[in-house]
Amino acid sequence: MTSTGGNFIDDVLRKPMQVVVDGETYRLQGSQVAYDLEVVSEPGDTVVGYIARRTADSAGFVPAAAANQVPPEEHADLADGIRALVNA
Repeated sequence: MTSTGGNFIDDVLRKPMQVVVDGETYRLQGSQVAYDLEVVSEPGDTVVGYIARRTADSAGFVPAAAANQVPPEEHADLADGIRALVNA
């Protein structure tokens, strides 16, 4: 997994489908709302938030309850962003 300035793609230009953060597994998948990816907790199959892209090189994380708000750009790392969603 490589952080590419907020694009969150792997070395072969695919979006990751599963990521482990602090021992917990999360699934990243396409969303039905206007965001690129949903972050889904694997054990409970619960949407914990979204990864939203504003531009080609900038992304933000927003909690599920704030899905229609403009996302922040403060989390540059995928694992840090997922931690922020889980701990929100």
